Amino acid sequence: MVAPSALVLTCAHCGEVVPHRVLRGKIAGKDEIVFEGVVRCPRCDAVSNVVTREPKPISVPLIVSWLERSERTSLEFSPEEDVTVGEELDVADTKVEVTAIESAGRRVPADDIVRMYGRIVRERTSR
Repeated sequence: MVAPSALVLTCAHCGEVVPHRVLRGKIAGKDEIVFEGVVRCPRCDAVSNVVTREPKPISVPLIVSWLERSERTSLEFSPEEDVTVGEELDVADTKVEVTAIESAGRRVPADDIVRMYGRIVRERTSR
């Protein structure tokens, strides 16, 4: 896995929560994503060694309906991320409204979702 070009972090020197430029680093981890590397704060120019950990994203099946057609796809979510019926999500170049969740239809953590259903609200137009 390739290291990101930036990470949103709290700077250890100035205390600002801003995207830090990744100068070098690596990503590892089996059960979680672990970044270990060197970053630079754009506010105070401080360079810091950091280690961050976050849970691996999970893939949630999504069935998107448009007119007479339905298409199967999936979205990645953080396991703690909440999803609710009526919420609009970006799927490729399209906004999709969540119409049903197989997990009691209430706001639930993504790792409790078995399957989601949605309909296209609007397609993005290119400018």
